[in-house]
Amino acid sequence: MMEKDQNNVMHDEMMGELVALRQRIKEREKKKTGRTPAVCSDDALREMLRLMPRKPSDFYSIAGIGPAFVENYAKDFLAVLGTAIPAEGEHRAGKKVEDTLRELSKKLININRNNRMLFLPRLSPKYAVDLFDASGAYSPLEILFDAKSPVTIADVSSQDLPRTDPARERYRNLVGLIRETVRDMRDKGQNDLYIGYPFIEGNLVGGEFGIRAPLCLFPVTLDRSTANITVAPDPTRDIIYNGTLILAHDKFTSLTKPLPDCVIEELDPDRFLQALLDFYAENDIRIEYESDELKKFKEYPGDTFPHYARGTLKLVHNIVIGKFPAYSNSIQRDFDEILDKGLVNKLVADLVSDYGETDFYSENTNSDLELNKKDKKIDISEHSLTYINALNNAQEAVLHAAETIDELVVVGPPGTGKSQTITSLITQFANEGKSILMVSEKKTALDVVYSRLGNLSRYAMMMDDSNNKNLFYTQLERLLFSTDTNAPLQAPDLSALSAEIDTDVATLEVIADKIFTPGEFGVEPYLLYMESRRVNLQNHEQIKTYKTIRTM
Repeated sequence: MMEKDQNNVMHDEMMGELVALRQRIKEREKKKTGRTPAVCSDDALREMLRLMPRKPSDFYSIAGIGPAFVENYAKDFLAVLGTAIPAEGEHRAGKKVEDTLRELSKKLININRNNRMLFLPRLSPKYAVDLFDASGAYSPLEILFDAKSPVTIADVSSQDLPRTDPARERYRNLVGLIRETVRDMRDKGQNDLYIGYPFIEGNLVGGEFGIRAPLCLFPVTLDRSTANITVAPDPTRDIIYNGTLILAHDKFTSLTKPLPDCVIEELDPDRFLQALLDFYAENDIRIEYESDELKKFKEYPGDTFPHYARGTLKLVHNIVIGKFPAYSNSIQRDFDEILDKGLVNKLVADLVSDYGETDFYSENTNSDLELNKKDKKIDISEHSLTYINALNNAQEAVLHAAETIDELVVVGPPGTGKSQTITSLITQFANEGKSILMVSEKKTALDVVYSRLGNLSRYAMMMDDSNNKNLFYTQLERLLFSTDTNAPLQAPDLSALSAEIDTDVATLEVIADKIFTPGEFGVEPYLLYMESRRVNLQNHEQIKTYKTIRTM
């Protein structure tokens, strides 16, 4: 009876913590947006206690909770629930592991002219649209600092509007931007839609290329109707400074230090610009500030971007809405989620805990991986390999390692056979009766592996559009109810051939040991062979001398 009472007390305490968290979220969102969100009901809180979700997607099983809750609040509730029941297999990350993950996360950011967070010379309907409006139809800065409701930024409702009117062009461009944003959300689950304001032009100290980048990113949403497009602040995401710009500065000046917290907790319109300049100055980026005038975004086609002396950086009052990748890829976002939660599993901890002192900015890292050690002999039996294409020794080592060790990272530049290795791994696991899931951020990688599977691709499902349910059901029907008479036959018994290959390899290894192992005089035989003069079989004197030496 006492145990039951104790459980009730713990349940009530946890319920109280969840209610308090919900209230804090309401107050936080009201402060940011002026609106109080519903967050979730009491019934949903009780279901959380009953189901004890382990990850954000688990919340979908609770009635009344949808994508908005999962994306915006799930991590907060998991943190409270996790205090009572830690996630299985996870433990608190130590400082060394966290520092290593932060540095590795930096490595994922592209520090080059192709990154719009560093260099935006031109606008494109797919990526960026200028919000400067000379007509005065709306105030661009009102969207950022004073919007109480959505602001119309493109209105084509008037019947008298000429086809060449700038409002029509902006409407078309924004439609293209909306489509690209929706596609990214669908394919990557990543929302990069921000308003960038203000911008910086110039060249960093030690910079390798010109800089034209947003200094602050304001998350927004776009809403389209047949006649107009409106924009509104997105309260579910943070306003942030441009951390990629700081990272580029640190790289060009050979600094290795933690990236600062770039989130703006409180937005004060009256002190915004001064706070922005102070933030970058604290991170050794000093910006010249002359005018408050909002300007039309000037485009620089080709190589016409002005040349700036290194260390010259000017603030320009451009305001652009576009896709600004605060995360270079999904993996970087995963790093941030791990660091936010502060928990890692054993595999992650083992992989990074002894990473050592590494130049994370270097394009070339000499990884001392166990599989790459020349003095470590790896015995790989032909019996353990399943071939669908030719493999070199490094690729065979990967297949062997996948079967024998728990932690494996395979890296290699383009053209080194990673896709071929993946195809062989899939074949090997399928031959063992396992189900295989392959995921990739890029569809082209899926296409390459799918095509290399050959006839096996008939037994695979490839999904590159989560919204295309018809494609999913069509492939599922093909797999379950196929009348294909060319189904694969039982694999032939290759054990005898594999044993023969293993015997030949063992013989070659004995020969190699004899040739490359120093003899009693401390010299490897292959070196003597290279220094020996070749016997001319047409020269009887040389043959006679050779036979005499052999009989000594």
